[in-house]
Amino acid sequence: MKYLITHLFFVIGLLFIGVLIHEFIHYLQCGGDFIAGFYYVKGEVGVGVTYCKNGNASELLAYTVSILFVLPVFIYKMIKDFRG
Repeated sequence: MKYLITHLFFVIGLLFIGVLIHEFIHYLQCGGDFIAGFYYVKGEVGVGVTYCKNGNASELLAYTVSILFVLPVFIYKMIKDFRG
């Protein structure tokens, strides 16, 4: 049971870091016009949106960079744990 809980928290933490990387890519693309999670745009309040005033945020790039971080770390952890 301890093994399962440890891996669950590892995966949650890894995905959280992946989301931070994803949103940071949007931040770099938008030149600082960045709102993620909770937002207030043009008098409207919402949750879960990345807003780029310039309109040049690429989801493909953001997902690719975050996956290129998450996947190798996850694979390394699984190989390390299964080998002992």
